[in-house]
Amino acid sequence: MVDATREPIPESARLVSDADWADDDPAVHTGHGDGLKAFSWLNPTILWHSRNNVLASISGDPTERARAAWVEAQRDRLKLAARPAAEIEDFMLERPELDEFSVLVMGDTGEGDVGQYALVPSLLKVGEGTDFGLIASDVVYPAGDVNQYIAKFFVPYAAYPRPIYAVPGNHDWLDGLAGFMRHFCGAPPTGEKFAPPRHGRRPRLASLVHRVFWRRAGELAPDTLSEAAALRGEAQSAGPAQPNMYFCIDTPRLRIICVDTGILGRLDYDQGQWLRRVAAGPKPKVLVSGSPIYSGNGVSPRRILGADGRGAVGSLLGVVRDPANNFVAAIAGDVHHYERHAVKLEDGRTMNFVISGGGGAFMTSTHQIDPIDLPGVDESGWVVYPTRGDSLRAFSVILSRRWRGMVPWGKGRAPRGIPADQAERIMAERHGLPVPDPAVKVSLRSRLLGELLFPRVQPVESSKVSELLDWDDPPFLKHALRLEVADGRLRMRAFAISGRQSDAGRPVEFDGFDVELERG
Repeated sequence: MVDATREPIPESARLVSDADWADDDPAVHTGHGDGLKAFSWLNPTILWHSRNNVLASISGDPTERARAAWVEAQRDRLKLAARPAAEIEDFMLERPELDEFSVLVMGDTGEGDVGQYALVPSLLKVGEGTDFGLIASDVVYPAGDVNQYIAKFFVPYAAYPRPIYAVPGNHDWLDGLAGFMRHFCGAPPTGEKFAPPRHGRRPRLASLVHRVFWRRAGELAPDTLSEAAALRGEAQSAGPAQPNMYFCIDTPRLRIICVDTGILGRLDYDQGQWLRRVAAGPKPKVLVSGSPIYSGNGVSPRRILGADGRGAVGSLLGVVRDPANNFVAAIAGDVHHYERHAVKLEDGRTMNFVISGGGGAFMTSTHQIDPIDLPGVDESGWVVYPTRGDSLRAFSVILSRRWRGMVPWGKGRAPRGIPADQAERIMAERHGLPVPDPAVKVSLRSRLLGELLFPRVQPVESSKVSELLDWDDPPFLKHALRLEVADGRLRMRAFAISGRQSDAGRPVEFDGFDVELERG
């Protein structure tokens, strides 16, 4: 059973004073800082490259058909390479030597800017001595281009000495998964012609829209593969290669099952059948997925499509909650902050559903998240990083920085966001939660700034505001996870990473849980 005791996030992982935002504490210099390109979701080119996200939602998603072509090609390739039967049929990497082991987990990493590179020293510290790394969702933004992997994966993690596996996110699918499959699974192009979805309300219009506007995979540049091999070839070959976009790693005490939720956060029928097969049995299991099941005050079961691509024949949540499958935790990316829901299930178990999306991409705000009131979990069983108050304070400082740069009389002044204690009180009052310190008085300026950042009626989605206010100076409020299997227990620890030069290589542990394991 899970030890779900919850302690406050330590002050060293939080924002406590204006000194945390001092201009004289820059981002960690990684050796590539001078040549890094800025990444902004306000850039029309980046928005255009990620257009498949919108097209999939409004006129149909061909992901399931493309995935089927990749899976068939991978099985043929693995057969030709005479790989073990379990790897061919179930994409299972059998690791009997890993009776005790550890894993570095990152999520939503690849914007390729200062916010990704400045985290590297602390990521290497968290991952010290781990047996492999695992990226949960969105390896490369904006659209998983095969050539952008050099700057956004191979260069930043060149010093990590072990293999890194990955679960694709929606952005990795925006080029048909060609870049992901080439670099992680060694797959050549499938040769499949582009095929629009077969169904939809207006199939002819959907077909036309897809044929005209859908983004196709880019051409592989001549030097991309040789550069990748020079940077991480030795490290990647230190363990078995990833066999597919969905796969599992089987060890004596724990099975890690990695699923692909595509662009729209769902599983096709064949992947659902595979999942039920590899999830069956008493061996303890951890799920890693590109899209979360629990997020804020909501639950997305993540449906499994029927054989005809329509309807649903179950859900990812249903498989994970089934006591016969013995899942002990679930980890996902896609949302760019940290959350942990310790959910009490009907059969008496407590299962931790973790979001780990703070690996490098812009931070998604947390201050707008409603009080947690879900079956099996409430505020007492939920951890979020950054806290609501720290989130409001962070975005208030960024807004002050932008304002300071826009007006002549603002230049040279220190950023004046909402003080940390006032931000906490504002959040407690807005959400009807206990006030941390009743003696704290909130200034009129803080209240007005709070209303601007968190209006009573939100005109746009909160993630869009987060994209708009993305920043390139620390602290970045990112994080990474370390999983350890030892002494019959699974131990997960979450570490805050600021990216500041003064914190280089010094991540701060702020959350975690332990699970008792039985040998499967």
